[in-house]
Amino acid sequence: MATPAAMMTGRDFEDKCRRIARRRQCAVTANPMVGQTPWGTRHHPDAVVHFAKGTVGYARFKRKGLLVECKLQKVSGSAERKLFSEFETLRYTLEQQSSQYGAAWLVLDGKGWTPKLISYLQSYNSGRKAGPTGRRVQVLTAKEYSTRMKMLAEPV
Repeated sequence: MATPAAMMTGRDFEDKCRRIARRRQCAVTANPMVGQTPWGTRHHPDAVVHFAKGTVGYARFKRKGLLVECKLQKVSGSAERKLFSEFETLRYTLEQQSSQYGAAWLVLDGKGWTPKLISYLQSYNSGRKAGPTGRRVQVLTAKEYSTRMKMLAEPV
């Protein structure tokens, strides 16, 4: 049974994002160790998603995984500052592990994120010079995540 949005925890939100991918026939690994953070600790994103053969996602990413980090914030506060760390860690992993991961998504939900912050991260991302892999971290709302998963799971 689904957890009501008002009672959802961060862990519930992570589980919800993984369920959305699994319902789309994606292979999902929860919290795998994918490398090091820029400051040398182990990086465990909330999920690594692989799309099924014959789908738009598989055609786009081939055998490469999609890194997914999920953040729920019910009230505004200092958690917004942590997004820059998550963003940079995902970007770093994409550059260090370019043969393994084709993209990274930072998925946000809850009323605690200010629209200005989301807009800033999205514009910061699109305004950045792409790294050697040409990949950028995408900042998505939960609704955008669900819509993209549906589109990428469509047959080619």
